[in-house]
Amino acid sequence: MLSWGPGTQVFVAREPVDLRRGHDGLVKLTERVLQAEPHSGHYFVFFGRRLCRVKVLFRDRGGFVVYSASEPAP
Repeated sequence: MLSWGPGTQVFVAREPVDLRRGHDGLVKLTERVLQAEPHSGHYFVFFGRRLCRVKVLFRDRGGFVVYSASEPAP
């Protein structure tokens, strides 16, 4: 479960992205696609091509964190 304080925003990429990317790739997408500052403390959400996988990037005290979730296979 993710929780955040007041003033924290959630940015969602409108187009699906290649979710094989790790921290560094998602940071670059945050800057390029969402035109946002990845060190801001906000949350950045990216969906895969089939929209059944999602990754959430945010900056924590220790560095960047990526949460990943996918829909279970039928």
